[in-house]
Amino acid sequence: MGAIDCLAFGHGVRRLTAMSPDAFDELALAKPGAWADQPWQGDQVAKVGPPDHAKIFAFLGTDTVGLKCGADREGADEWLVRFPDDASVMAYIGRHGWNSLRLEGGIPDDDLTEALELSHLDYEEFQSTYESMTLALASHLRELSSYREGH
Repeated sequence: MGAIDCLAFGHGVRRLTAMSPDAFDELALAKPGAWADQPWQGDQVAKVGPPDHAKIFAFLGTDTVGLKCGADREGADEWLVRFPDDASVMAYIGRHGWNSLRLEGGIPDDDLTEALELSHLDYEEFQSTYESMTLALASHLRELSSYREGH
């Protein structure tokens, strides 16, 4: 990663750097529970969680990466406003808050890292919901079983 520019924001100075695809992939795959997969020929992704209910949290590419940048399209649109030359709505899943972010462009490394962190953290919400639903289903099945035994 090398510095490419400095821009003044308000009263501070923010250093922009060019995160390489390899550096981004390394960062993504270093996240807790992360592992690489190729669910479709030619598409490399980072997943988290056990294989039976793993979730993609990053689409890894050579020029861009795909990340969940908001809970919905409205939340993810902030990236399009902040980085109009380097962020775009992902095809097919963009309506769910996924954006393509250009690497080695005008998005500071800190922002790319934050977006990756948020996309990865989204899995924790998914995992929590999955576990809650599994517990609720197990409880319901126990109640149903008890009911059937009583009748």
